[in-house]
Amino acid sequence: TAFLQGLFSQNEYEGLINALIWLVDDLGGLEFLCTFVNDLFDHLSDRIWTQAVLPVFGNWPSVWSMVPDDKMQAANDFIFGNLRANDGVDYSGLKQKTTQFNTQIRANRAPLLQGIDASSNLYVIARYGLAGVPLGDIWTANTDGVLNTESESFGATCAAYSYAVPDLLQTPFRSPNGAIDASTCLFPEQTWFIRNCKHVEHDEPLQVFTHTLLMQKEQQTIQSLSEYPQFLLYDRAMRTVRADDNSIQQIASWQEDLRKLIRSLFEQLIAKLRSLMPWQKQAA
Repeated sequence: TAFLQGLFSQNEYEGLINALIWLVDDLGGLEFLCTFVNDLFDHLSDRIWTQAVLPVFGNWPSVWSMVPDDKMQAANDFIFGNLRANDGVDYSGLKQKTTQFNTQIRANRAPLLQGIDASSNLYVIARYGLAGVPLGDIWTANTDGVLNTESESFGATCAAYSYAVPDLLQTPFRSPNGAIDASTCLFPEQTWFIRNCKHVEHDEPLQVFTHTLLMQKEQQTIQSLSEYPQFLLYDRAMRTVRADDNSIQQIASWQEDLRKLIRSLFEQLIAKLRSLMPWQKQAA
């Protein structure tokens, strides 16, 4: 539900779409869909891994940068352990590139970035407030709908999606909703977070924010740009990026009324269909 709502967040028809999502969920439709997809994966797992997952990781080096550090070795063993030499492709070059990336870039991420910071202005912009793709355990993470916020921010401590972390209450780098502690970032003073901003969004307000940072002659921080505090909210309706006030979208009364109406119609339809079934009459 959270992932679907995130897809249509602040869409022109968001209210109607959310009402339909809630309705389908109430009627058990989303549970049925999840079960169906899980069963599909179980039955087609061999083809999914060999025809989709393995080729992607086996031919697209940049994907490896999204693998968490603590899962890198397991991913390396799994992918290259399952790629077959008899498929006519030589993966030795890719494996060499992946190994080089891990030993020369991934392992030296902090020194490399600190070197850039020492020689020029450096800014980090991360996005959060959306549920992850419902695969594996990433769906519980705070993300921009694709990438998790912890990685985007180089180390922010993030609560699971939609949950606040009580022990973050005292840090000055805490987000208004308590979900982010930016003090653990590699550059806490130079890292901004935009809530409810999707991975693929680059609208004018976001471009203006980025341009403002890039045009600064001197290094700016979260304290030096008063119009852009560390925690921001992307408001599509107002076409602006503004300070996050921890506002939460409320269910409008018309959405709740629409959901009740459609639910009532569905229940009446199901009751009518059951009354027309011979075995239902016999049971009665």
